[in-house]
Amino acid sequence: MGAQTSQKARLEAAVFSGSGWTSFVGDRRRLIKKLDFDCELHYLYGSRQAWLLPSLTQLNEESLANIFPVDVDVDLLSVRVLLARFQLQPEEIADCLLDLGLSPSDWDRQLTPTEHRALRHQFLNPGPVQDQVLAKAAAARHLLKTYLQDVGVLSGQPMGLIDLGTGATLFHALSALCANEKIRPPHGFYLGLRQGVKASRFGMPEVYLQDQRRNLGFTDAQGLVTMLETFCSADHGSVIGYRQVSKPSELGQVSRVEPIFTEPQNQRVLGWGYDVVRETIYAVADRLLLNPELLNPEATVCGACLDLFNVFWNHPTRTESIAWGSFPMEDGWGKEAVSIPLAMAYGWADVAKRHHRRHWWHGAALGQSAMPMQWAFWVRIRVEGQLQALKQQLQAEQKRRQEAIALAQSRSELAFHPSPPYRE
Repeated sequence: MGAQTSQKARLEAAVFSGSGWTSFVGDRRRLIKKLDFDCELHYLYGSRQAWLLPSLTQLNEESLANIFPVDVDVDLLSVRVLLARFQLQPEEIADCLLDLGLSPSDWDRQLTPTEHRALRHQFLNPGPVQDQVLAKAAAARHLLKTYLQDVGVLSGQPMGLIDLGTGATLFHALSALCANEKIRPPHGFYLGLRQGVKASRFGMPEVYLQDQRRNLGFTDAQGLVTMLETFCSADHGSVIGYRQVSKPSELGQVSRVEPIFTEPQNQRVLGWGYDVVRETIYAVADRLLLNPELLNPEATVCGACLDLFNVFWNHPTRTESIAWGSFPMEDGWGKEAVSIPLAMAYGWADVAKRHHRRHWWHGAALGQSAMPMQWAFWVRIRVEGQLQALKQQLQAEQKRRQEAIALAQSRSELAFHPSPPYRE
């Protein structure tokens, strides 16, 4: 978010949502001192797990789009994983699951597409499942509302919400909560918007890098979101909700709402060495020259940054491949999330198959692999490229043939049905 953009929107505060902004907020607080920019910065403890359920006041296709999507989702999608997003345990709706053919032995395996659609249908139909979900949503909404009031988000002042994602998920969730309280929704600032993201009644956030829905901006940025999530990781565990606590003060016991984490500290990320990354980010921010007499702080550097990133993503050194490839990337929601390395050295069995993980770094996996393995993948890529070119050539030839047949049929029909003679 640039200073001029936020000032044009007349924002008084900017909040960073999600679990990966702790370092970035510290970075921006350093940068804000160098810019003529009067705006408060806050870090909100939130996540999809913590915000999407409270935003539900009814269950329909639009409200379920982000919390129970039809297509794009995490790699492992089981009954237990899906129900956890609604603070439900499978035991609470066991009879309903049994009616769908899902016994306790099926609750932790990957759902088939048919089972996924059938379970989603239960959330759309009035009944005990809907009743339980809406009751849990109301209880979670009360806690989240209190938390947002405590940190000043529901004060009514013009506010900007900044998120690293590309699905506008948290923007729509917070906007729905604000609308429920008759408060103007935040002005959204996002890295980008991916294909398939639908607008809601709250509009859409502004994007910095790309809008794949309209094919605008730098749409070819493979791996960028994955690495930015790595660079901006949180030092605490995922936020899974909120709770009311009572703490002593000079005025006696004070009640407040605080976030609940999967763990107080993100031990896997800190053990990997994230403190070094954070201190490096701070060092760059402290030394960054932003003198308006020497440069334009508002100039876009998207193209240059992406060129550098593409070199890093596609051709990392062996040292970079080992160091960054071992980063424990978290995939999933809340307690059901799993941590998987971004890359691991390939074996011979991998030459014949493709990795379909959401967060997989092919360049680093290749960089960790032995030279014969790298050559094997080089040959595979060349063969795949030639096969793809041949496939496109055959498709083009088939299309030309079909067009020629259709043209011949059209001429034949005209020959049998001549136009009537023209009369005055």
